[in-house]
Amino acid sequence: MSSIATRNKLPFLKFLLQTNTINYAQAQGIDFSISDDLDEVIKFILTKNILSEQQLSAAKKQYLNMKQVDLLQYEPLAFENKLPENFAREYSCCVIAVDQSGYIVAMSNPSAVDVCEQISEILNGYFTPVLADLYQLERHINLLYKRQTTTPSVLSNHADGKFLRKNTVTTDNINSKEDSNAAIKFLEDIISEAYYLKASDIHIEYTQDKLRIRYRIDGILQTKITGNADIAKTLVRRLQVLASIDISHHLRGEDGKLNMHIDGEKVSMRISIMPIEDGQSVVVRFLGSIKTYENIAAVVGDGFVTKLMLDYLQKSYGMLLIAGPTGSGKTTTQYSALMSLDRDKKKVISIEDPVEAYLPGVNQIPVNPERQMDFADILRFTLRQDPDVIMLGEIRDESTANMSMRAAITGHMVLATIHTYNVTSAITRLLNLGVDYNLLAAALRLLVSQRLLRKLCPYCKTEHILSLSDLPSFDKQHLDDLVGKQVYKSVGCEKCSMTGYIGRIGVFEIVKIDKELAAFLDSKDLAAFNTAMQERLTNSDLLSQALKKVYLGETSISEAISVLHD
Repeated sequence: MSSIATRNKLPFLKFLLQTNTINYAQAQGIDFSISDDLDEVIKFILTKNILSEQQLSAAKKQYLNMKQVDLLQYEPLAFENKLPENFAREYSCCVIAVDQSGYIVAMSNPSAVDVCEQISEILNGYFTPVLADLYQLERHINLLYKRQTTTPSVLSNHADGKFLRKNTVTTDNINSKEDSNAAIKFLEDIISEAYYLKASDIHIEYTQDKLRIRYRIDGILQTKITGNADIAKTLVRRLQVLASIDISHHLRGEDGKLNMHIDGEKVSMRISIMPIEDGQSVVVRFLGSIKTYENIAAVVGDGFVTKLMLDYLQKSYGMLLIAGPTGSGKTTTQYSALMSLDRDKKKVISIEDPVEAYLPGVNQIPVNPERQMDFADILRFTLRQDPDVIMLGEIRDESTANMSMRAAITGHMVLATIHTYNVTSAITRLLNLGVDYNLLAAALRLLVSQRLLRKLCPYCKTEHILSLSDLPSFDKQHLDDLVGKQVYKSVGCEKCSMTGYIGRIGVFEIVKIDKELAAFLDSKDLAAFNTAMQERLTNSDLLSQALKKVYLGETSISEAISVLHD
C-alpha cells in the first residue's frame, strides 16, 4: 500500500500528548471521552492556561496539516527493517511503505527535527514522515521485528517429528539419544515461542498419562499443547539439569534458575517444580531484562503518577507504599523506581521473595526462611549496612511493618509493597498489623495502588454502545454517565490468538500524604483521614482511571469490570 491517508485518525488531545506539546500532568482533569473534540480540548487548555493562544494555534495548524495514517490498514512488510530495531523502538517510528518519492515513515512525532535528520541519514534518501498513533506504532513495530526474528510455531516446527502428531505429543519411546535430542530441541522451541509471544510464564503439567503445556500471556493462561506424558518427563529432567536442580528429588518442591540466548539476547528464567498426584507441575517464569525497567515513564505510562514518584525519589527519607494484588505489576514499578536513582552515589538494598531480575548497582537479597532469613531478619541486618534506599518486596507481618516504618523516619528511603485492594485499605492493613498511627503519619510519603488491564487488539476491536447489560455492578451515578456511550469491545482475530487483546496497560491511583492527611493520622481520626483521601481521589481513583482507558478505546468495559470487580 503506497497511498497515505490524510484523514485525521489521532484525537487532538493524544496528538498534543504524543508530540510532547503538553504532558499528562497538565491533562489531568480533562474528560478523555472528548479527546477527539478539537474545540472542547482547546477550550480546556485555554481555561487552564496550559498553552498560550499562539502556541495552541500553531499546534492546531500542525495537527490539521500533518499527514496521518491508520496503521491498521498496513501489514508489516519485509523491507520495513530498513530502520534498526533499537532506533525504531526508541523513537517510535518505522517504514510502512514506499512510493515514487521514497520511503513512507510512520512516526509518533513527525515534527521532531533531530529524529527526522537521523532517519534521512539511515535511509540515505528522501522519505515522507507521517503521524501515527503511538499504541499502533508499538504494536506495528512488535509485529515487524518479531517477524524478522521469530521461529515457526512449536507445533509446525515439530509436525513431522517422532513425538508430534496433529498438535498432540504422542511419543511411545524417547529413550534413544536421537529421541532425547529431539525432546531437548522441543523444549528449546517451547521456550523460544513463549518468549516471542511475550508470555510471562510457561506451565508444564503432567499426570500419569496426560501432558498440558500452557503460556500465560497478558495475565491469562492459554493452552498450547496437550498429549502423552512420556515426553514431559524428559522435558522436566532437561529443565532440572539446566537449572542445576537435583534430578533425584521427586517428592518435594524444587527451585532453580537458567539462562538461554535467544537471537543473541540473554534470557533469564526461574524454574519451580512441584510434585502433584501422579506427576509434576513445572512453571518457567521469564525474568525481566534491565531494558524493561530503565524508563519509569514508559513503565508507568501515566505522566502525573510518574511526576509524583520522581518527586518522591528526590527525597532522602520516607516510604513509598504500593498496594495491589499478586500480578498487578508492583515489583516492576518498584524496579523502575530503583533504576531512576543514582545508584553510584546511593547504597541501594532490595529484599525480595524471590529476586525477579538482576539490577546493576543494587544489592539484592533473596528471602530464605529455612536459613532464618525472612523479611524482618534481613531488614534488621540491612539497617546495619548503611543503606540510603531499601526496597521491600512485601510487608507481611507486624515485625516487618514496624521496622520498615522506623527505617523510613530515620534517614532511609523505603519502597515497599502490600497486598491490599487500594490505598485506603492499605492504611487499614498497616493498622491491623500493629503499626502506630503516629508512626504512619511520620513515615508515609506516597501511597499508590495499581492494576494491569489487557489492551484491546487494534486489529479486531469494534465499536460498541454501552447498555445496562454491560454494567452489572455499577451504581446509578456511573450508569447515567455510561449507558449509551460509544466504546470498543473485544472480538478476536489471528493476530491476537482470538483473545481480543494484545499487551497490558497500568492504571493507578496515587495520594501524596500531605500535612493535613498526616495530622488526621496523628490525631487517630481514621474517618476524617479516609474522607480526605476520597476527596483527593475524586475522578482519579482506580475505577475512574480504568474508565478513561475504556473511553480511549485502549481496553474494554468487561476487562475493567473483571479486574476491578471488588
